[in-house]
Amino acid sequence: MGWKLNFGLAGLTLCAFFALKNDANAYPPTLSGSDRASRSSAVIMIHGGGNHGGAASGNAGAKQFSGRFNARTSERTTRFSRFSRQGRNRFVERRLRNRNANGNQNRFVWRRLANRPSVNCARRARGCGSNGSGGPTPTRYPPRPHHPRWPFWPSAPFPIFEPPAPPIIEQFPPREPIIGTVVTPPSGQGQGAGAQAAASPGPNVDALLRNKRYRPGEILVEVAKDSGEALRQALANDYGAVVTDAGTVALLDIRIWHLKFSPSQDLRPVLIQLFQDGRVRNAQPNYLYRAVQGATPVRSFPQKGMIASERAIPSNSSGSGVKIAIVDTCVDRDHDELQGAIDESYDAMTPGSKACEAENHGTAIAGLIGARAQLRGVASGATLLSARALETTTENPEPSGSSQSIVMAIDWAASEHAQVVNLSFAGPQDPFVQRAVVAAHKRGIVLVAAVGNAGPSSEPLYPAAYPEAIAVTAVDSGRHLYGEANRGPHICLAARGVDVLVARPHGVYDRDSGTSYAAATVSGVAALLIEKRPKATPDEIREALQQTAITLGDHGKDDLFGFGLVNAKAATTFVEEKVSP
Repeated sequence: MGWKLNFGLAGLTLCAFFALKNDANAYPPTLSGSDRASRSSAVIMIHGGGNHGGAASGNAGAKQFSGRFNARTSERTTRFSRFSRQGRNRFVERRLRNRNANGNQNRFVWRRLANRPSVNCARRARGCGSNGSGGPTPTRYPPRPHHPRWPFWPSAPFPIFEPPAPPIIEQFPPREPIIGTVVTPPSGQGQGAGAQAAASPGPNVDALLRNKRYRPGEILVEVAKDSGEALRQALANDYGAVVTDAGTVALLDIRIWHLKFSPSQDLRPVLIQLFQDGRVRNAQPNYLYRAVQGATPVRSFPQKGMIASERAIPSNSSGSGVKIAIVDTCVDRDHDELQGAIDESYDAMTPGSKACEAENHGTAIAGLIGARAQLRGVASGATLLSARALETTTENPEPSGSSQSIVMAIDWAASEHAQVVNLSFAGPQDPFVQRAVVAAHKRGIVLVAAVGNAGPSSEPLYPAAYPEAIAVTAVDSGRHLYGEANRGPHICLAARGVDVLVARPHGVYDRDSGTSYAAATVSGVAALLIEKRPKATPDEIREALQQTAITLGDHGKDDLFGFGLVNAKAATTFVEEKVSP
């Protein structure tokens, strides 16, 4: 009798195995949910009769085999009884391979089997029930909680495949506060950034480095104006850097030292340590700035008396007596167009040098403002001050400068009593440069800056994005926006800057494009207004330019053209009528 029972159970096991194998290949992955429901596979329920009845018990166990495939969740539910653990694992492993071959998910969920219709009713796609009414037929045996063994992971109660959490995007304000505004601590206390932290939150070192271009291995530190050689040598020993004196900034009443490390040096830990050093008032990377100009132009020759900006200017105004500082590359002061126009020069790249090699960008800016031979600049009677703060090198053919040279050039322009400063370059937000711009504005200096040629998707570039500067974009002769110009709410005015005629070193003339040249035009117009009203403040000059600009957008000021195209004649009339002498 025992051998009959064993053969009966073995046969029942083989039947169940091949039934499931055939059922796994019964429908392709392309079938819809309803089609799969009609071809549902089996949930195995095997309860052998044990030692109670030989063949009869085997037959009873076979009758208890039923199953159903859950078509909505594509999950197989299995239940085994009176099987060894090893046999059950092999069976489920084989079942898993079949499911993978059909493209099903690699998951098994073991569920309670109560209140499930029989497999035969599902395959016949008709109602189930003991009396044919379609109601569910309850399972004869109560379910037993069970979870599969390795390699099968239960979906409950532990979530295995959870979706990744969304990334945390840190939001930054469009403008960061000036670092180190508190520069004079109380008497008897430390003067470093660490002492400032007690009165105000410390600077965000990550914000100083994130997505910003700076010279590798270079840091600028602010120290007391009377700091001497002993402190410089102490910092060099403590930080393992070459410390040089960049000079005093009279505009800010501070002294700046330049720390040079290895180009591969990580500046973040060094900045953190400097901000905790009581001997240092402030610190930052030495940021990079680039001149904003277009591609190499096509050479041409001007007609006699052509206006460089190619826009009408008042015939009775030339900016006579107004000082305009050009912070740019070296200017060719021997060019025919600039004979007698350059009054003073300063080299912030090589302090103390009296001579420099003339470059294209600075010469072009100077010609647009003050040309006086075959071309006619916007302010041909103005006095030009050339401050070399950018240069072209063999490693970097694009004119570029740094925070150190920009700050020193603005400070020199203020010391020379410049009334207008042209800033035709762009770079990242810079605490030292921002402080210099704010201080120059308080001195009554009009600052005109190019918005940049980084394109519509670029973030605002500086110094044009500082509220103290007049941000200028470029348009062509048809008043269409220059395609490479930056956009943003900080834009104030537009001027001709596409395919304009400019002077080049050694008596050459070219045509070029860029927001740099539009800024030069507005700098010249500002000089015309100051000629009429020398005591006008920078805010009054800005208002005159904005109120008289020719609207180019649909609804007044916009992020493309600002208030519109600069109008030299209308602005001159405005200051004569609205601004007191």
